[in-house]
Amino acid sequence: TASGMLVSVFPSSNESWLYVLMNGEFGVPFEIGVSDKGVIYGKLQFRQKMQQWVLLRVEPREWQSLQLETLLPAMVHAWGQPLPPKGDARWICFPYLTKEPASTLNLPELAATGKYDL
Repeated sequence: TASGMLVSVFPSSNESWLYVLMNGEFGVPFEIGVSDKGVIYGKLQFRQKMQQWVLLRVEPREWQSLQLETLLPAMVHAWGQPLPPKGDARWICFPYLTKEPASTLNLPELAATGKYDL
């Protein structure tokens, strides 16, 4: 299966993979890309013409629109931890993404500290 193949490339692949959370899922106000380490890299937008996802920069103040008091418990309830399931087929590849963007949100760190105020 496709999800089985994806699990086989983690973490050996040099490509960056992000998990797609859709608008409204776990209370998020827009589509987001989450790394395998639970770091939200930014907004995602699907470009119909190119038939691919594009990662958009998120300004630090925009992170405030995420309701972490809803998002983090919902992720832990669904996945057992604030990390996306590697066996799921909702991972997309970003071959030119070589490092974390300047503005990210580290969910495991926030969950560990309990500091949800941004």
